[in-house]
Amino acid sequence: MTKEEAEQLIFNEALIGEILAIRKSPDESPKSKTWRQLVFETTGGTALITVLLGGILGGAVTALFQYMQKNNEIEHAEQQARLERERSANDRLEQVRLEAAKRLFELTYKGISSSEDVLQLSTQPFADPALKDQRTQIRKQYNDAEESWRKDHAVQGLMFVYYHRAIPGLSDRWGKTEKAVSDYIDCASNWIVSHPFYTPGLPGGCTEEKKKVDDDFAMLERSLVSPTPGAH
Repeated sequence: MTKEEAEQLIFNEALIGEILAIRKSPDESPKSKTWRQLVFETTGGTALITVLLGGILGGAVTALFQYMQKNNEIEHAEQQARLERERSANDRLEQVRLEAAKRLFELTYKGISSSEDVLQLSTQPFADPALKDQRTQIRKQYNDAEESWRKDHAVQGLMFVYYHRAIPGLSDRWGKTEKAVSDYIDCASNWIVSHPFYTPGLPGGCTEEKKKVDDDFAMLERSLVSPTPGAH
């Protein structure tokens, strides 16, 4: 069959089909379909529905995910801010504790060391008249330290105990140390009045009071360095 013959055959078949369609009775023509049938019974309609549903559901899922992600970010930011505030508050509290201990210990060491120095005035090395100015300076330092102790130890001790109240027994240990230091300072004052200069055979002054200070203060330091587990 030639190309021209094939084309003529296809044309004839198409022409016959059109004639048969014209001659078909109205009852035999296909009924028009509703839009629902067109949508659900055709491949194009099904594809359209799939695309629409996929878009709607996909958008809803995306929106929900973004909402949950945003909430998580907000909660995380709030948690981080809360933790930072807690850390900052703990840091400030720790700094206040250190300052309270530092001030009290400086006051206490000053009272103890000045008492030790003033007791040395009745020993043989300070019997040399050439040390008159040094003796005067030691007495002045002792008087200043004694005055500071009398004025400040109660308030500073109270603040120290307050900020370290979580340590069991600390208040009692400080109370003993406070009394021992006060007794030692008083003893040094009375001793130097009774023994302003060295005399042969004179024993060291306030040795028992000094031992009590050392023992009580060591216990206080240990309670701070190694507190009971769980105490903060």
